[in-house]
Amino acid sequence: MKILLFVNHGRVTTTVAGVEKIYTEFANEFTRRGCEVGAVYNAPVDAPFIFPTDPKVRSFNLRAPL
Repeated sequence: MKILLFVNHGRVTTTVAGVEKIYTEFANEFTRRGCEVGAVYNAPVDAPFIFPTDPKVRSFNLRAPL
């Protein structure tokens, strides 16, 4: 199964809070269960997530330069 997670703010790379933690936990758990996961976010900087994310999770920053 393919799953696309979306959060419409960029704090997943800069803030330690509830939404960011749950977002990465969902991505990691779906991946652990064998799903292909894409994580879409909108951050002003292209940086890794604050919380550890499985390397199989594909992340897409909408503000990243093409």
